[in-house]
Amino acid sequence: MSAKNSIFSSLMLTALIASLIGTASAYTITPLDEPYSTEYVGDLTDSSRMINLTDSGEPANPDDISGFNFTHKYDASGGNKVSMQHLSEGYWYADITPDSLKGNTINYTLQETSGTGDEFYNTETLKFGNYSVELLSNTGTNLPPGGTVNVRVDVTDEWNNEPEKGATVNAYFTNGTKIHEIQELGNQDGSEYYNSKVNVPDVYDTSYLLHVNVTNKDDSIKNSDASFTHPVETSPVMSGEIEELESSGTCNNSSFFTECEREAEISTAYNVTGDTPKSVNLSLNVWNRSNSSWQNFTVKEMGQNNNLYRSDLTLPDLNTTAFSEEVQLVYNATGPEKNAVTERNITVRTYDISFGASSTAQQGGEYNLEIAFGKYFSSKPLDPSRIDANITVKNSTENLSEFNLEDMDYRDGVFQRDVDIGSDWEEGTYILEVEAEDIYESMKTDSDNFFVEDVNRTFNISGEIDDTVITGKNYSYNFTVENLQNSELELDAEYSDELEGFTWVNGSDNLSVPADSEINVTALFNMTEVVERSGEITLTDNSYNDSVGVDLNIPECDYRNGSICVETLGDLNASTNETGEIEKDYKVHYLAPKNDSTQLNQTSSGNISSMISFNPTTVEMNSSNNQQFVDLNYTVSGSGYFVGTVQVEDAGIPVELDSDAESQEVQFSVTSTLDLGTITSDESVTEQIEIENTGSALINSTSFESDQMTVNADSVQIDPGESRDVELSISEVSSTGSVRVTAESSDDQAVEVVEITGDAVTDYSEQASTLRNRINRLQSQVSDGENQNILNTASVNVSEIETLYQEGSYEEAGRVYEATEAEVNQVESRVNSGNQGPALGESSRPSSDESSMLPIIAVVIFVLLIIGFIAYTSIVPEEGDPLYKVLGR
Repeated sequence: MSAKNSIFSSLMLTALIASLIGTASAYTITPLDEPYSTEYVGDLTDSSRMINLTDSGEPANPDDISGFNFTHKYDASGGNKVSMQHLSEGYWYADITPDSLKGNTINYTLQETSGTGDEFYNTETLKFGNYSVELLSNTGTNLPPGGTVNVRVDVTDEWNNEPEKGATVNAYFTNGTKIHEIQELGNQDGSEYYNSKVNVPDVYDTSYLLHVNVTNKDDSIKNSDASFTHPVETSPVMSGEIEELESSGTCNNSSFFTECEREAEISTAYNVTGDTPKSVNLSLNVWNRSNSSWQNFTVKEMGQNNNLYRSDLTLPDLNTTAFSEEVQLVYNATGPEKNAVTERNITVRTYDISFGASSTAQQGGEYNLEIAFGKYFSSKPLDPSRIDANITVKNSTENLSEFNLEDMDYRDGVFQRDVDIGSDWEEGTYILEVEAEDIYESMKTDSDNFFVEDVNRTFNISGEIDDTVITGKNYSYNFTVENLQNSELELDAEYSDELEGFTWVNGSDNLSVPADSEINVTALFNMTEVVERSGEITLTDNSYNDSVGVDLNIPECDYRNGSICVETLGDLNASTNETGEIEKDYKVHYLAPKNDSTQLNQTSSGNISSMISFNPTTVEMNSSNNQQFVDLNYTVSGSGYFVGTVQVEDAGIPVELDSDAESQEVQFSVTSTLDLGTITSDESVTEQIEIENTGSALINSTSFESDQMTVNADSVQIDPGESRDVELSISEVSSTGSVRVTAESSDDQAVEVVEITGDAVTDYSEQASTLRNRINRLQSQVSDGENQNILNTASVNVSEIETLYQEGSYEEAGRVYEATEAEVNQVESRVNSGNQGPALGESSRPSSDESSMLPIIAVVIFVLLIIGFIAYTSIVPEEGDPLYKVLGR
């Protein structure tokens, strides 16, 4: 390998190593001092040592060190590595039992389990005190947030193995992020032990180290200190949720219902998560109307089954006079310190009324009336003693019969009575109305209908014919006829005047109905001419007749001419005191025979015409497209009273518009000047200008133009009093000048000017390219060396012009360009005139005779000049001499 390749490989290897070093994690293990870890430990006393683990200064938690083993090794453990325990954000701890006879060093190691096997480590040296501390109380590891815990410890002096009574003993909680209240342990029970109730941090579901720190400043023995650490957790937040709420047929749903009847039986289950509750109760509360408050009705303890707390409950026979129909279920899980409470409201429905009577009765006969009062959802009959009711039979004008429940028979939960139907009662529908009240004064009203038939009725007609027709064609509709006789029935059809000649039943005017049978009857209507037809089809036998009503409508035509029907959908006239658009609409119906069609044209006339527009203006209408909505728009630009006619094909609609709106002129301001600096003709720049609408008219659009440059910008809409920033693109600048900005409203426009300043320079780069092409062309045409030299120099100058232009030296580029162009023009003139110096084949050098004469001529000229100078300086002309006037003094 060459030396050059060796150096290159070394550089690449160095770069790779630097890259790997730059991207690797930088973990730091920092053992913490007091108060996070206690300064002194007690011999053979449990201790937890807290450390801070960071990655490039950021806290490192379990998710951040996946792929690593984080362990500690204490000398006394015989060299075994033990996993570190995570405490909080970036804080970890090691549980140890220090033994002064076995060592005082803890090694912390974070080692990658794969890949490079990177290892990070640190060491902590323990300091032993002269006391030992023993926890005597059953403090536990799961503590109630915000509660208290009893801490009782025994402190022993290791020098004499006697209880130490003169020490100061403090207890506190820490998780690295916070040190909670430091509390001194007293001697509450007068014994030789230190004990007190210690306040637990009021934070749920959090890990802490409970440090018990012992010191005795009065003891003459050095290191009269020790500590004990107990890892604990606070309980998670206790919460509850209703898992089941069920009822069978006594509520509006089988589960998670919102309404139930009185005395409904329900079963429910409650799920408690987080802390373990001491007890779970289900309370039923009712709303007391007199004092407007919830009042407890009953409390039931919920038993635990399959991790859920369950109970059955019967809703009360609610006295709705004293209490609201709303009841409340309250689930209450009582924790060591906190409770979980869930409430759910249920509406209690009192009772329901149902009717079981037949739907018909005959004149002079009886109507068998049946009424039941039952629970709201299950319909279980109420005890008759709990209900009272008044019953009224009436028609549309008067009450015909009245009685109460005492006048009725009661059997199997149903009140019964035969109501006499008078022979003079007209055939028709009658109303049965019940007004009921229970023992708690809960009142209800309900009603039912029944039909009284003519005693001579031999058949029934069911159905009616009611439709809206648009297209001219035949229409058919069905109704049913039921034969009430046990023999075949022959019926004849008759038609009211409006239907006569246009209607047929079953294709003829008579029909047969088998005994005790029901048949469908088809009525056919000839609606070739689209007009409204209403009336009756009457069927009759020898003794009885019945009718079916017919109501064939056409669309509501506010204006109609022939087959064109216009439904205005409101007032088409308008009045306003503002300029702008007013929108109206109408609907066109094409009431024509099935195969007809027309091109619907819409126009307007009158002085209102210029203000009206339609959408659509023209549309093809036929039996498939026989309805069309049309937008009628008025564009108001000023005041006045305008009238005219909207012509929809042959249907004319008079319209008017009364306007008090003031004519609004477009007024706006725009950025007055833009300085482009130095700009070339091939350069494009974007500048921002501000347009402000200073008038009262809405600016609908803007446009931009210039005579000296190309400008482009998006059109904008600007409300009165508002302003908009517009990006103005400027290119192909031949010289500075101006941009005209035009703003338009619906009926006006205005123009403002933006002055464009700056230094517009010629694109000498492009002109240099053109000049190079001329030079290349001329070089193939010149034949003498002098012209060739000129062109070669010009070619070099062209490159210089391009360089100067690119560097921004526009003036210098122009000077060189003009000089070079003049040289090229001179050569081109010679080429075009044919005068390029000596002819082809002749020498351009002087002949030998001419060459020999040149020195002689030069010497002669030199001598003559010397003689002339001497003569001029030697002769002084005087006045009167011939040369005096020529040479002067």
